[in-house]
Amino acid sequence: MKFEIDSQTRKDLDIINDNADSRSVYSIFNNLNTSGGKNKLYELLTTPTSDIRLLNHRKEIILYLHKNKLQFDLNYHQFDFIEHYFRLNRTPLHDHFIDSFIDKLSDKLKPTNDYYLILTGIHQMLLLNEQAESFLQDIKGHNVLPPYISELRQNFEEFSGLIRNNTGLTKKGKLTTRSVNRLDYLFRKKAKGFIREFLDHLYTLECYISIGKTIDKYGFNFAEYKPSGEPNIMLKGLFHPLLENPVSNDFDLNSANNLCFLTGPNMAGKSTFLKSIGITVYLAHTGFPVPAAYMETTVFNGLITTINLSDDINKGYSHYYSEVRRVKDTALKILERNNILVIFDELFRGTNVKDAYDATLEVINSLSKIKDCLFLISTHITEIADKFEDDKSIRYNYFDSQLQKDEPVYDYKLKKGVSSERLGMKIIQKEKIIEILKLVIERQESEQ
Repeated sequence: MKFEIDSQTRKDLDIINDNADSRSVYSIFNNLNTSGGKNKLYELLTTPTSDIRLLNHRKEIILYLHKNKLQFDLNYHQFDFIEHYFRLNRTPLHDHFIDSFIDKLSDKLKPTNDYYLILTGIHQMLLLNEQAESFLQDIKGHNVLPPYISELRQNFEEFSGLIRNNTGLTKKGKLTTRSVNRLDYLFRKKAKGFIREFLDHLYTLECYISIGKTIDKYGFNFAEYKPSGEPNIMLKGLFHPLLENPVSNDFDLNSANNLCFLTGPNMAGKSTFLKSIGITVYLAHTGFPVPAAYMETTVFNGLITTINLSDDINKGYSHYYSEVRRVKDTALKILERNNILVIFDELFRGTNVKDAYDATLEVINSLSKIKDCLFLISTHITEIADKFEDDKSIRYNYFDSQLQKDEPVYDYKLKKGVSSERLGMKIIQKEKIIEILKLVIERQESEQ
């Protein structure tokens, strides 16, 4: 079944960021030199899946490359030239000795840029073959290879065989005139489809190697996938990968406790924690390593988040109506399919306290009864917790804060229970807002 994801969720989790100056999940894995590798990373990262076999397949490849410290450094300029060579708008040279002689003579009498590009493109391809043969030597003697690596080895060997069978050298070690025509005809005509497949393999290999670098660089680890069944997620050492000095937390949720009721003051870490959960589950469904010391999860059929929901001015929607529409769309989605993880940050923040209380109460009461999905909901309306004290489906967590020398201090550690913090008025008092407003009133009265 296709993994359900939408643009709002990708935006909430900063999976891909169009702003070049902003970090994104994509940027974490992007240690790539070639455009082809970057396109492959984008493709893999934007197509999460519920296919456990495919997820384990990707995991196996990345782990194999990482553990064996295998490298295949693709040079941007080399591949940019190779791609340009294959886009060359000139008929491939004919593989015939007379044509070879004429082409060479014509270039000597009247040199052309096209012939130079062909010569350079061929030399770059021969250099690429040397790199491929070096990689083959690196995996030589490995008795057990992941299926993809076996396929890759076969592709590399076929490519090297083509080069050997079509390359002739002069006594000075240079390509013969006939070899130039033969190789150009081979690359751009006779074996064009195979060569394209070979290059795509290289881009995919570069992408997988780049993904594996996050394991050591950021302390990422692979998820352990459980067979399909009741939804379950267990995380140890979970952290937000886009923070410079993230605080890690442990967390679990399952069908017995299928709803997490999250509270705590502003800036204590609720939204960051919810994003961390969302990013980790998302990455687990791409087969990539995740920002956690350990993760065990069932394979979900979808992920829906509502963290940075904005007004829809074009449609005339207020923030509250946008929230209501989002909750409705979520309800319809979980009516359509099961095993979805749903994250709501500050549910119904766009309306008055009474409506927010009543609406949040009803929604949480209903969601807690849906056992084939998992839910995380943060709210400032802590009074709701009293209504669910007998509901064993709900687990309560909160983030804490303390005032030290009249300054709020946060440890960003997840705790069990419901927040009882009331720092809002203390911070207002510290900033002397009421005193300032009184001065304004006094000034106004004195001017009358």
